[in-house]
Amino acid sequence: HQLDIPLSELELSARVSNISLHTLTMTAFGVALGEHYGRRDVIFGLVLSGFAVPVDGIADMVAPCITAIPVRLRYI
Repeated sequence: HQLDIPLSELELSARVSNISLHTLTMTAFGVALGEHYGRRDVIFGLVLSGFAVPVDGIADMVAPCITAIPVRLRYI
């Protein structure tokens, strides 16, 4: 399926709802996931980077600095 909504409309919808476009996107993904599996309570993983943490020398680290956190969405 393809969503035929201009990005400007999505940005406006997020702004009016006082949420970020990222939050709107994650919510839409969660709802789509729930609809696909026939559930109203879903959990998915969100991968985050740790390079923004204010630690001396973190930009020079060779090891991966990522983590995955669970995101739960319950909707009616």
